[in-house]
Amino acid sequence: MMLLHRCKPLLMPPSKAFQAILPLVGIAYPFVILFGLRHFPAYALGALLVLIIVARHIWTDRKKTIFENAVFAAGLVTVGGLILIDDALALLMYPLIMNLGFAAIFTHSILYPPSIIEKIARLHEPNLNEKGVMYTRRVTQVWIGFFIVNGGISACIALSRDMQLWTLYNGFISYVLMGVLFAGEFIIRQFKKSNHIGSS
Repeated sequence: MMLLHRCKPLLMPPSKAFQAILPLVGIAYPFVILFGLRHFPAYALGALLVLIIVARHIWTDRKKTIFENAVFAAGLVTVGGLILIDDALALLMYPLIMNLGFAAIFTHSILYPPSIIEKIARLHEPNLNEKGVMYTRRVTQVWIGFFIVNGGISACIALSRDMQLWTLYNGFISYVLMGVLFAGEFIIRQFKKSNHIGSS
């Protein structure tokens, strides 16, 4: 009990400012690794990566499901295993692991509805009709495909050890592709809404 009492402050949520910084660290990750590998040993960056993964998982406001916790554990074990095998490659494979994690969570929501996109849609359209549900299901499937392809491309570049290309793709191109997908889905959604896909 005494040990638990002493560790309790470490498990408490950090300040809002610190919570806001964690996602930014994720976005800047490719550039941090590009710079870091030039000045620090890969194993030190690997240890930092593990700490960031754990911090982002613990210190989020949203309550995680059992499956999300399982995906997190699997990803953490994978990262740890890769660090032991090839610490530099582990750093480059992190985007692949993240993409596969998202793909697994989205797929799980398809198998056990409601899908993640449906949950998001119902925040704005509580009375989503059957056509709307089917549409959100298809959008979820599209995102699953995106995560798999995006992760695969990142992994191929990582295996090539081309740091400049890896940083460019993971730090810029992948976000552009994600933005294009968001914009394309938004346009299609507006068209669907005009055809009464939303509320019944």
